[in-house]
Amino acid sequence: MDFYTTSQLASKAKVNIQTIYYYEKCDLIPAAQRSRNGHRRFLPETLLHILFVRGAQLLGFSLKEIIELKRCFFGKYWNCTKGIRKIRRKILEMSEMNRMLVKHIQGLKNALAPCSKQCQHNHQKCHLLKTFIRFSRQSN
Repeated sequence: MDFYTTSQLASKAKVNIQTIYYYEKCDLIPAAQRSRNGHRRFLPETLLHILFVRGAQLLGFSLKEIIELKRCFFGKYWNCTKGIRKIRRKILEMSEMNRMLVKHIQGLKNALAPCSKQCQHNHQKCHLLKTFIRFSRQSN
C-alpha cells in the first residue's frame, strides 16, 4: 500500500506542513497511520480530503461548516441530500451578505461624492464623519 509522508502530502496539496497537522488535529482529514519510527503516513485519499477542505474554504465555508459538510460526503453514511441542504443554506447566507455589501458599497460611494468635490476640513460639516456616525447609530 502506498502512503504519503507529511511533506509529500503538503507538496501535492500545495499547502504548508503546519496545515496538514492542523487539519489532522481538527479531524478535517483522516488521522495518519504511524510508521515504526513514529512518522506520519497518510493514505492517498487524504489528498482528496485536503483539496475538498481547501475548495470549501475558498468558496466561503468556515472550518466548522466544512466539518459538517465533510460528514455528508466522506462519512460512513453518505448523505448527498443533507450536503445539498447545507450548501443551499450557505448560498442563502452568502446572498444576504452580498446584498448587505452592495448596500454598504453604495453608501460609501454616496458618502464620498461630496468629498471629492470639496472637502470642508471641518468636523461639524464633514459628510463622511456624519455618514459613519449615522451608520453606527443605525446598527445599535
